Amino acid sequence: SSSLVPGGGGLRFATGIIPGRPYRSPNDSRWIIAMDTDNAITAQDQVLMVSNSGELHITVQEGLTNLPTAQGSEPNPPPYQLTGSFDAVYGINDAGQFVFSGIDNRTGTADDGFVVRGNADGSFSLVAQELITEAPAITGGSTYGSTRGSAHIDNLGRVSVLHQINGLTTATDEFVLGRDGTQ
Repeated sequence: SSSLVPGGGGLRFATGIIPGRPYRSPNDSRWIIAMDTDNAITAQDQVLMVSNSGELHITVQEGLTNLPTAQGSEPNPPPYQLTGSFDAVYGINDAGQFVFSGIDNRTGTADDGFVVRGNADGSFSLVAQELITEAPAITGGSTYGSTRGSAHIDNLGRVSVLHQINGLTTATDEFVLGRDGTQ
């Protein structure tokens, strides 16, 4: 608490949320962590920080980073801006690709949950979006539900995640999906 955020333009770490635990890449060369800052705009105070060549920097900032989320029922075209808290589990691989989940800033909450991969070149790609994208490993065109978490990325860039699937009974609707939802 109160230390300067690297690359944060004078922002300091704060105690508004319990910081996420750092996750490291398999060879220990990179790591990722979510932290809260003292940003006066509370819709922009959470950051996802990634280490690169030993330097920690802000890679995603709540309310400011555009993500490739799908339009769904929202009248405004993508990309949306990330808002709300990041989910507590994220991952990073040796190449610097990372994965995280959370919610975007659309006005409705029925389709705001996402899982996104961050690529080493600074771009993002959508892995799953609540109610909009289909879960390819589940037959019948089932879409991803609202419950998601435990995002992980392997050294080949494939994402695995715990995710609820819509249209199934509550006793059978949660899956651990691998290979970007195809397994």
